[in-house]
Amino acid sequence: MSKQTLKYYFLNFRIMKVLIVYAHPGSEGYCPMVLQQTVAKLNDKNIEFEVLNLYEMKYDPVLYPEELYTKKPFEISKQNLEIQRKIKEVEKFIFIYPVWWGTMPAILKGFFEKVFTPGFAFNFKGGVPIKLLKGKAVVINTRGSPKVATWFLGDTANKHIAKDILGFFGITTKTLSLYGATSLKDSKIEELSKLVDKAINYIL
Repeated sequence: MSKQTLKYYFLNFRIMKVLIVYAHPGSEGYCPMVLQQTVAKLNDKNIEFEVLNLYEMKYDPVLYPEELYTKKPFEISKQNLEIQRKIKEVEKFIFIYPVWWGTMPAILKGFFEKVFTPGFAFNFKGGVPIKLLKGKAVVINTRGSPKVATWFLGDTANKHIAKDILGFFGITTKTLSLYGATSLKDSKIEELSKLVDKAINYIL
């Protein structure tokens, strides 16, 4: 095999699939920029990825009575079973969303409630939770509040997703936030780009 052929295969070989979960309804703003830059940087590194754009998918976040975990047996829709399959195939995750009212958008909260079900993401044995998933995740979220607010109020938004949700399933998570993201500014866009670089370096 020639050097040119080897170089071709090397440049076009895509590795390490990453699942991106994106929860933002608009086409402008910082979150769309985060997604665009993340996709571009993964492509530059020949990293295979898939984007679950929850708003474009018109994902239904409502947990219906038949899906309730305490109901035996409970139902899981075909869509959510397919998402579970995708999650099982990868061990690298990127979550991109804005922080609203101190937490994630409702569509993402519903996504966690309906997809990360008992028997798939966790179980209980003798009342003790058992983690059923593994891998690494990075969270990139945007906030209107200044960073100093977390010094006084605590960073409940990032703790919630990193510890109470993903950590509960067995996924090690790093959180990155863009604070003061109320209007588009060059300085914030530069800061955003650095956050995306940190996210990609961590996940790889």
